Amino acid sequence: MIKYFLIGLGIVAIGFIVLMIVKAKKRKKEIINKLSKLSSDNGYEFIVNKDKTFLIKGEKTLLIDYVEIPPNSSVTINSKSTWCLRWGGKRYGRGYPNQRYLNELSDFLKLKVDYIKVIILYKTTEKILMYLNESEIATVDEGEKVYDYKVVTFDNLENVFPKLFE
Repeated sequence: MIKYFLIGLGIVAIGFIVLMIVKAKKRKKEIINKLSKLSSDNGYEFIVNKDKTFLIKGEKTLLIDYVEIPPNSSVTINSKSTWCLRWGGKRYGRGYPNQRYLNELSDFLKLKVDYIKVIILYKTTEKILMYLNESEIATVDEGEKVYDYKVVTFDNLENVFPKLFE
């Protein structure tokens, strides 16, 4: 009996892993397709290497990365290489009950490159915040340059796209 339970549990776990891999590939393909369409519509060059995505317009180059976040969330830029995600719950008058650091972005944010880095928040977020100092927080507009990168949500990418090259 226990043997069959463990086999069933293993099958469910493998199915879940396969589903997560398929969803991640679908997300990446959706982002690549949208960027490709926007770049061709606006006359930009679009290059996808193994792990890097570039948009080129004349002398300006954008290096693009993305992170998946829940829609009922807030992203806070604590420092140049540290971001915090807060999400979940009913937001009316209260803070978000869940919190974690976006460590998967750290390497990208720390990259020293000669071009502008763009982080796409997939699919959307309620707000993007940034610490100005230890006690002040400001709202970041999408496409606004923060440190050496710009932040935009996937849902608003079309509206902010021209601003990314400024």
